[in-house]
Amino acid sequence: MPLLWGTVTKYTFYGEQAIQNTDDDADLLHVVLKLPWTHSLMVAEPHHPWKTKCISVQVASKLGPSLKTETDLKILDFSFHDEVEEVRVEAVLSMPVIVLWSGLGLLMHIFRRLELLGKEKNEKVKNIIPLTPGFLSCLYGSCNAVDGLSKSTSKLFLNINNEKHSQTVDYLLQGFWCSKCDRSIAHNPELYSQIIHQPDMQRTEISLDCDFLHLQSLFFKLLYDESSEEVQVACVGVIRRILIHGNTDVLLKTRSEWTKYTSLQQQALKHIEMLIKMMGSHLSTYVPKLMVLLMHAIDKEPLQSEGLSILHFFIEQLAKVSLSSTKHVISQVFAALIPFLEREKEHPSNNLDKVVKILKELVLKNKVVLKEHIREFPPLPSIPALTEVNKAIQEACGSMTLKDQLRDVVDGLNHENLNVCYMVVCELSKLLNLRREEVTALITAEAHSDMDVLSSLITSLLRGCAEESRTAVGQRLKLVCADCLGALGAVDPAKVKGFTCQRFKIECSDDDLIFELIHKHLARAFRAAPDTIIQDSAALAILEILKIAGCEASMDASAAASMSQKLKDKKSLDNRRGQKLWDRFSNYVKEIIASCLTSRFQLPNVADSACTGPIYRPKMSFRRWIFNWIRKLAMHATGSRASIFNACRGIVRHDMQTAIYLLPYLVLEAVCHGSEEARHSITEEILSVLDAAVSENSGATVHGVSGGQSEVCIQAVFTLLDNLGQWVDDVEQELALSQSFQSSASKQQSSKSKDQSPTSLIDQEQLLVQCKYVSELLTAIPKVILARASFRCQAYARSLMYFESHVRVQSGSFNPAAERSGVFEDEDVSYLMEIYSWLDEPDGLSGLACLRKS
Repeated sequence: MPLLWGTVTKYTFYGEQAIQNTDDDADLLHVVLKLPWTHSLMVAEPHHPWKTKCISVQVASKLGPSLKTETDLKILDFSFHDEVEEVRVEAVLSMPVIVLWSGLGLLMHIFRRLELLGKEKNEKVKNIIPLTPGFLSCLYGSCNAVDGLSKSTSKLFLNINNEKHSQTVDYLLQGFWCSKCDRSIAHNPELYSQIIHQPDMQRTEISLDCDFLHLQSLFFKLLYDESSEEVQVACVGVIRRILIHGNTDVLLKTRSEWTKYTSLQQQALKHIEMLIKMMGSHLSTYVPKLMVLLMHAIDKEPLQSEGLSILHFFIEQLAKVSLSSTKHVISQVFAALIPFLEREKEHPSNNLDKVVKILKELVLKNKVVLKEHIREFPPLPSIPALTEVNKAIQEACGSMTLKDQLRDVVDGLNHENLNVCYMVVCELSKLLNLRREEVTALITAEAHSDMDVLSSLITSLLRGCAEESRTAVGQRLKLVCADCLGALGAVDPAKVKGFTCQRFKIECSDDDLIFELIHKHLARAFRAAPDTIIQDSAALAILEILKIAGCEASMDASAAASMSQKLKDKKSLDNRRGQKLWDRFSNYVKEIIASCLTSRFQLPNVADSACTGPIYRPKMSFRRWIFNWIRKLAMHATGSRASIFNACRGIVRHDMQTAIYLLPYLVLEAVCHGSEEARHSITEEILSVLDAAVSENSGATVHGVSGGQSEVCIQAVFTLLDNLGQWVDDVEQELALSQSFQSSASKQQSSKSKDQSPTSLIDQEQLLVQCKYVSELLTAIPKVILARASFRCQAYARSLMYFESHVRVQSGSFNPAAERSGVFEDEDVSYLMEIYSWLDEPDGLSGLACLRKS
């Protein structure tokens, strides 16, 4: 039996290349897949029968055209009535998969089974159910046009490598794409090993309106189920898919339900207003969470009026409680309101008065305190109601030179909120076109101060082009930043300063790591989060890390007011480490993270599903690769920092800056404290990235033109190796100084510190061993591969460094007068000459030519 399942499941992910059978073969296969329900299986204890059933459902859902009639869905029916919840979960998720593989003709049979889902009582199964109506709604839209509009298209993007380690929910959430619901998400087909399209032969008009009502009925039943908040949240997550594919008749029939839902949301907004009143002086602590909710509300048309009213009330209350907090939200509010004003000229709305009131609250009532922030705002559209506001903005700006304006642009581009960055860069684009001659004069000028502001501007624009956010505003930001770089033109690189790179200090204490992680990364991610999912992931990470450091709610002044002094004193004594760390944060950061101290988030237990062997595959996206590698490293971390890394496993999925920051620490922890197998795994992962780069650098590749995703992965590897090499240098220097100090210490000093001496010696021995492990890792990466991968990324200086090191080991010094000056292979000399040619080094080229044998 195990052999049979192994044979069947290997065909699971081949889509259009699904098992091709005759009718007799298909019938026989259906009989085989029913065996887990129709026969008792004799299996060893570790292999539970329900796992075999899940495999059967997974295979049956991907049989393709062999599924033709309702009778062929018998395995699905068996699964719905199975007593094991895992089997029922697999059955629920298999419904959209069946349609994707077998065609739209099965939709009516699938829709009729939705009634069974409404009877489900198990919470684990109910939590997953909302996904299925969402995906089925998109598939319904693929066969029926809505109100005369074109049909939608649905696809499934898959990576079939090591897919046996992924569950159905993983590849559906990561790879399902609808041309209407997911149009802001761009999938690069080259990054996926398989793309599942619906069979064209079944893309016909199918009358499913009646059946679609069953889908909406199930959706509303789950949405209004008061027994489970998780189910309601999941329903909200798929509401766009349900709405966008329902035609007018269907929506009219369910109008009362949608009205009820909108009323529910408006009631929730009223509750937010009540919370703001109740918070009083504690309001500033919860600013980031409230801003996410309010920004979400004003972005939804049915909630805009109520959302704008509550936003105005929120700003009024915040100004009374904490003007410093108002300074930090003013740009975000401004950026959110500008689209309302831009639409006002073409489509006047009833919300203009509310928008104007908010702007007057910010610009007029608080203009003395907020003057330096108001000057950063662009002129608002010429609407009579905004005349007074525009005048105040103009007065705050005063007469600004071009350099002053560009400095403000740089500050705005460095803002943590993407909407603010996008607002600023759009104004920059207008500025570059309006003041073209002044910009050109600035670029060609020789003044050092002019070059400073220009360098900062270019650096900020390049950072914007590298934005990793997958949101629509993130993608637009990258395009406008690139457009602004083009408008600046070809600036002489000799006049522009490069990126100011501070030396990465990888050797630090646990508390230093925690401080920098929260101060520079998690607090930013929490405040700048575009939705509650990302914000909650950041909050959870902050909460868990603060707990590790011993920080308690009593350390926050606002929270301390509600605690007895006796309890506060006791906690302060017990948590001196936590108090010391808390005192290091600025007041602004304390306000951001204080709410995390009293939250009730908990980390779920995650099963170890890390695959064996390297994770990286050619053309894999940088985001996917680094997240999966970090997750794998964190799962196997055993040192003192394992709990810190584990706390961040949620946020690294969403925030690439945090992921990149943590990578060297994770690798160092695994190398120093992990097993030999863990060290070998890291070497394999690094080599898989570099080997792919070298193989891509073939004659078929035009030099300097290649895919960007793989280059980002390669650069991440280079940075990682640099950090590890730096750590080795720092440790060796520290050990040398320590040994020198000990040897010169007096007997008296030695006597005084003899109690500490053994510990010091043990620490030194541990460092020597760890240093040996890291050095072995660095040595295990061949220099020639590093050189060729560097060349692939156009990092020619780095390529020269690595290849010269390789050649010296192989053939000796380049200097004929050196002690070991060997004979060099023509192939090596040719490669060095190619590197020098790209470095524009004619002297080096002529010198290398003399080393040729012929």
